[in-house]
Amino acid sequence: MNNTKPYWSKFKQVLLSPQFHGIFFIARLRANFQTSPLYRRLMAVFFTALTVTVASASHTWFLFFVAWVFPLSFPYQIAALLQFLSEHKWADTGTNRSKSHGRFCGEAPPFGQSSLVWLRWFLKMLYHLWVRITVLPGEMPEHDWHHNDPKGQGDWANGTYARQRQVETGAEYTEIWGLGNAIDRVFQGFAKAPTPTEDSSSKS
Repeated sequence: MNNTKPYWSKFKQVLLSPQFHGIFFIARLRANFQTSPLYRRLMAVFFTALTVTVASASHTWFLFFVAWVFPLSFPYQIAALLQFLSEHKWADTGTNRSKSHGRFCGEAPPFGQSSLVWLRWFLKMLYHLWVRITVLPGEMPEHDWHHNDPKGQGDWANGTYARQRQVETGAEYTEIWGLGNAIDRVFQGFAKAPTPTEDSSSKS
């Protein structure tokens, strides 16, 4: 078994790192106001001006920061990192399709177990619900279907069912239950990957 503890340790540090959040936030600002197409930059300027005007006129700056700015800064960036990190086996070679896997939320009910076990299961399901809403919304769980069947993306709202139909007809998919298990699978790939040498890095 590969040792993924160093990756988990570094991951926890990054989640609360001011440097990470600062770099991420600045990159988001640049993507909207500097490097994006002109129409998007104009929309960003218009939306920002409208937001500032409404918040100033209604004297709701405190509410605006609590209900809008904060959720879309630190919590959003943490959720984005969790999503990005878990969506592919990044250390593997090959295409995004070959490195993809499904990330599903939930656990099997503990039939025949004690009430305490059921309580633990219920609490875990609340966690899975939180992940489904904040980290893997919409069609994010079946992200591998996005790569395996790009022509079917017009029906993205039913992607879960489309993916399951393909599984039932013999299509090869990898599914992982639990966000933590998906991230650990990515870390296992990192642990297996050869360490870059000075010579190889200088040639790239």
